[in-house]
Amino acid sequence: WQTETGAIMVSNYAGMDIRPGSMGRPLPGVEAALLARGPDGELAPISGTDVEGELALRPGWPSMFRGYLHDPDRYGRCFTGGWYRTGDLVRRDPDGNLTFLGRADDKAIIKGKKYHLLELEEAVAADGRAGRVLIEVRYGDAAEAQTLVVNYDGPQAAAAVAGQRTLRPAT
Repeated sequence: WQTETGAIMVSNYAGMDIRPGSMGRPLPGVEAALLARGPDGELAPISGTDVEGELALRPGWPSMFRGYLHDPDRYGRCFTGGWYRTGDLVRRDPDGNLTFLGRADDKAIIKGKKYHLLELEEAVAADGRAGRVLIEVRYGDAAEAQTLVVNYDGPQAAAAVAGQRTLRPAT
């Protein structure tokens, strides 16, 4: 499920052999592609199996979002060559099943909300005790972050990380 799609587009459905870690396949009637940068630097659909790319969907279903409030440029950046770019990086296996690999942007989805990794890093480093900070996202079998690994240095870094406040989701 993605808010912008308004529906489930990829799933394990009745009659399918469920593969551990797989998101499933596009539902009947949903046209999906994997996009990758070609030699010209442009994103384009790629064919084949055992390939990785950004999951893209052909728009046209009734619940598809029609824009971001007061931000038409952001809406325009969600599309390439007539495909809606989900921001999810996936692998397609020989049977057409998709496995989530991560995100194409610098956001992590935590408990259903998107957070900019830079914002998280800045929050940890804000009081000066953590020194340098790098946050790594590790995913499990779903598109939601399973683990955030906070890498930091500095003599009082552990105290800085332990006392962090709640952060606001990204817009």
